[in-house]
Amino acid sequence: MLIKRGCIIFLLAFWANLSWAQLKDSIDLSQNTYHKNSLQNLLEQPLLYSQYRFKDFTQSSVAFVQEKRQLKRVQTPLKNTEWRFNTKGLYAINSRLRLYGKFLFTKSFKKDLGYTLGLERSTNRPVLDPHYFFAPKKADWESQFYQIAGGASYLLSKNWSFALNVAYENQQAYRLQDPRPEITAAFYKANAHLGYTQGKHKIAAQVGIGRRTENHQSLYVDDALNSPAYPDTFTQFTSGYGLVTFNDSYFKHLRREIPKTWGFAYQYSATSWALSGAYTYHTGVSKLYAADANNQIYYDESLLSHAYRKEKQNLRIQADYEGNKLDASWGLHYKHTQGDNYIEQAGGQNFRLTEEQIGLNLKLLREERKRILWQTQANMNLIVGEYIDLLGYTHKEIQTLVTEIEIGRTIYQKNNHNLFVALQSLYSHALQQKLDWQQVTENTTFIDEVVFPDHAYERTNRLLTGLTAAYTRSIDDERSLRLRLQYALETALHPADDYLNFDANNKINSFVGFCITLSY
Repeated sequence: MLIKRGCIIFLLAFWANLSWAQLKDSIDLSQNTYHKNSLQNLLEQPLLYSQYRFKDFTQSSVAFVQEKRQLKRVQTPLKNTEWRFNTKGLYAINSRLRLYGKFLFTKSFKKDLGYTLGLERSTNRPVLDPHYFFAPKKADWESQFYQIAGGASYLLSKNWSFALNVAYENQQAYRLQDPRPEITAAFYKANAHLGYTQGKHKIAAQVGIGRRTENHQSLYVDDALNSPAYPDTFTQFTSGYGLVTFNDSYFKHLRREIPKTWGFAYQYSATSWALSGAYTYHTGVSKLYAADANNQIYYDESLLSHAYRKEKQNLRIQADYEGNKLDASWGLHYKHTQGDNYIEQAGGQNFRLTEEQIGLNLKLLREERKRILWQTQANMNLIVGEYIDLLGYTHKEIQTLVTEIEIGRTIYQKNNHNLFVALQSLYSHALQQKLDWQQVTENTTFIDEVVFPDHAYERTNRLLTGLTAAYTRSIDDERSLRLRLQYALETALHPADDYLNFDANNKINSFVGFCITLSY
């Protein structure tokens, strides 16, 4: 039933974007990583990219990715192995209508993950959103994830254009040892865009709405393990970042969120360059619903236990230049996130989150007769976060500067064979870190085993270096086969933290990826 419904949505989603003007005769999205984010840009702001004329393509890939993390936050798996199947495409019906869409399936296996019984992981975030169950004991997880997304834009007249984007996601995850949660999540969303063009100027507005649901059901093979006498397997509940309680809804509960989006954008386009800016506002309230007196779960406000409101604001400015031999892109972005929770039983709030990120990126591409002579990109992001649990009591502040550089070039090309190699480096520098904590309960396990080690991780400077090699075999003018191999290592630059008794000596993170891609 799920596959049938997914296929129907995928066919509907394969409506698509763009419109008329162009900077180049044709941009081939399938042939280099410089344009790897272009399809995602179409899904987010389709009317801003109508001046580009992308070459029609379909691309399918199978990938294997494995991450081993010894240097990590606590709520991150020690090892993550994924198999991915991805297909995406872009097709012009005529000069007014173009079709695009994508489908992604991921099967993942996570090892040694503790202190969370939900879907979120701390791999790329300092603090998980509140209101989740956990058990200290580490265990393995398996999950599968489907994503289907697409859109449609149509040139209504000389001045007016319209776009519609839709997406569907489904995820299933379960843990292999007691406690054994089984989670099913679904997400739908739709965004409508309306644009007006006058000469070289374009303005656009968008509105969107979605629906995210989660069904959590947990069990123990040995019910005796769910007892304070066995603290490693005893299910506990955190509604902040330090406030730990017992909640009898661990065995069965629901979550629901109705995210809403609105925004506007402006663009000035010339013959060979374009300048654009976009602002987007997202808001939503994630609600947790407990089971009723008969152990039944359903969405009813009388069963509301906790609510978490989150607001996100994104501002992006970007300039793109497309020349005969050199392409360049420059971007500046700012993100602001604010969250606060509500505890129904207490009748008030206890957790507040504030995150800000400002970033700058630059990309350059030098091509000649479809050969990438060289390409480079540089990214710099300043990340600032503040997390307060008023009942916990925990007050955490972080400031981190992340710098990323990638340089690549074609080292061999003859007839239909091409070999491209790139070097990457990513440096995370801890600028300022602060942690205040006061003991309010006898149970300090979460503070000792999660808050303190994670803060030591944030205080650690880290360096990642990597290598990417891609071999491409052109079958004919329209088809090509690509094999890509990626490998990277991450280490700590100051491995010891005497303040938090943290030692990262001999802890190395490794990342391996292999992908086979067919473009046609």
